[in-house]
Amino acid sequence: MKLVSPTSRFYSLFFFVALSFSLVKAQAPFSLEDIFIHHRFQAKQLPKMQWMDESHYLTIDNQLNDLSSKVFKQNIYTHDNILIFDSEQLKSRFALSDAFVKSFDILDSSLFLVGVQSEKIYRRSSQGLYFLIDIVNNEIVRIGEKGKIMYPTISPDRKKIAYVQENNIFIFYIKSKKIKQITHDGRVNFIINGACDWVYEEEFGLTNTMSWSPNSESLLYLKTDESEVKLFSFELYYQDYPTLFQYKYPRAGEQISNVSLWVYQNKKKHLKVNMDDFYMPMFRWKDNQTIAALTLNRLQNDLKIYSYDIQNKTKTLWYREEDRRYVDLPSIFSILPSGELAITSEKSGYNHLYFIDKQAAYQITKGDFDINEVLRIDLEDSTIIFSAHLPLPERKSLLSWDMKNQSLKYLSDTTGTINVSMLGNGHYLEKFSNSYVRNKIAIKSLENKTSITLLEDQREEDSILIKKDFFWLPIDNYVLRAWQLTPPHFDSTKKYPVLFYVYGGPNSNTVKNEWDRNLILWLNYMAYQGYIVVSVDNRGTGNRGANFKKISYAKLGKYEVEDQIKSIQYFSQLPYVDKEQIAMIGWSYGGYLTLMSMMSDTLIQKGISIAPVTDWKYYDAIYTERYMRTPEGNLSEYKRSSPVEQANKLSGDLLLIHGTADDNVHYQNSLELAQRFIYYNKRFQMLSYPNSNHSIGGTKTQLQLFGTMTDFLLKD
Repeated sequence: MKLVSPTSRFYSLFFFVALSFSLVKAQAPFSLEDIFIHHRFQAKQLPKMQWMDESHYLTIDNQLNDLSSKVFKQNIYTHDNILIFDSEQLKSRFALSDAFVKSFDILDSSLFLVGVQSEKIYRRSSQGLYFLIDIVNNEIVRIGEKGKIMYPTISPDRKKIAYVQENNIFIFYIKSKKIKQITHDGRVNFIINGACDWVYEEEFGLTNTMSWSPNSESLLYLKTDESEVKLFSFELYYQDYPTLFQYKYPRAGEQISNVSLWVYQNKKKHLKVNMDDFYMPMFRWKDNQTIAALTLNRLQNDLKIYSYDIQNKTKTLWYREEDRRYVDLPSIFSILPSGELAITSEKSGYNHLYFIDKQAAYQITKGDFDINEVLRIDLEDSTIIFSAHLPLPERKSLLSWDMKNQSLKYLSDTTGTINVSMLGNGHYLEKFSNSYVRNKIAIKSLENKTSITLLEDQREEDSILIKKDFFWLPIDNYVLRAWQLTPPHFDSTKKYPVLFYVYGGPNSNTVKNEWDRNLILWLNYMAYQGYIVVSVDNRGTGNRGANFKKISYAKLGKYEVEDQIKSIQYFSQLPYVDKEQIAMIGWSYGGYLTLMSMMSDTLIQKGISIAPVTDWKYYDAIYTERYMRTPEGNLSEYKRSSPVEQANKLSGDLLLIHGTADDNVHYQNSLELAQRFIYYNKRFQMLSYPNSNHSIGGTKTQLQLFGTMTDFLLKD
């Protein structure tokens, strides 16, 4: 591995530059309005698409002026469009003002399920209005008798649709149009059927917890009892009198929801699938009689997979994996045609694919790299298709693994980031971008290697953006991956301020070679204002193996802060860096690390901390206990890792920012820290965004937010 110092790179590239340069408030060729209001650099996206057959897919074209959508059947070779549905029909038949199509599912060639008026609940969950469309008989039927529903789940035989409404499960019978309610104990903030609670959604990525058996006779679902979980509330300021929002939020060490698996069988009865572990984040049908369920203990260092026979009501331990730190959930949990289970595991030191039969687990892929996502397992061809962060951690490529020859092969461009969706029939949708190439989207075939470009969004104006320079940063006896943006007309004989952008949380990355989003575009804007902008992936981040990632276990905020401070110290010694003007910014975990860094080092003159955790006892149980154990079992580290406890050590000017309606990292975190700063007579600035959640979204809100941050950094 060749180490490249930023110092040598700058001298070799810019030593001869003799252009005048105004260090502060230089004229950028784009404005904050260009980023946040006009979305000048936002990459174009394709309409939603769904594969139909070897030659056709469906696309949804939104009609902004009419608040409606048209659904087209498109030929991938000829690009011919056939209109198959216009949601104006919904507006007229059901008196809807908004009929934007958010989802479109195919039951057969003439029957479709259409979702409109979708509204988010939390990060991933949503509810909406759903309609069954019969285009042959020109018939439209609403699914659900009143109000919005969640997660319509179509049975394999296309005869039934299960859905969730008001925390209960209903079944809609397509032929008779009848509805049957199959659970009756659902109640907000008490019992959830077919969906999950806030913390399962946030930390395990679960939303819909229903699935039909292959023969469509039984429905598997999760029941969540959150009655004993403490209630969290915050006020929303939309009216003269604030309204109170309440939901169940289990914090570290506190009571967590009790979950249980159930099977609704043949319109007759509910069978409880008995499991004895704490968490059940993954489950699926193995066959019509058998369920595979993955469980975790509370500390998440003991993973078990059970096979449960619903006829005999017996369970068998299929697989177990323990780790002295924690076991991450597999990125794939799939039953193969052979009956084997396919999962990923880090037990070799890197995340790789394993097949599990009745006797043992067999490692399939090998090498010093982490598999990101397994996309296809072809047993006939003995080939695995997957994505991985190769050939460098900031890049993401599509690869294949030959199981017979134990060999690796690249299937994509390796100069940026590839995101792939399998479409069926050996076709896949590939999206490619890097720090200087916007979206390139194509449909490709694994069989005949054909490629049909659907979108190539390149613009001459993109050349005004400063390109990321990726490099290895030597820290003691190891190296960290990093990038930097340097001001235009960089002159190595002058002094420049440096802005460090940090996230740094477990299994995360800010060092990515992909098209930039709003926050990174703002950092580009700050480079035009004279800042050298740097981002470093500290120890504890992902894509470099289990030991690199898990070093922060039980000691959050220790090694991450050490690496960020050593990176700052490294840059402060460079001859073109003004070490009296070093700043740091971070959001969420990055906001936390910004605080911890400012409480551990005096080199940071200015810091911006957005929506930070300020004490891990305030954050949710699943995330926090995975990385820190419970407060009772790790009290000294909880205290050491708390900005609230370290508040008297704050050094530098701090801008603390938080949304008052943050359901993820509660506003209370910043209020508790502010109270402690006041106690210690520490000067700081605080900015609150009414009714804003963790993302502090909205075009005008973000314009004001990033404008305020710009002024804070540029002010003398």
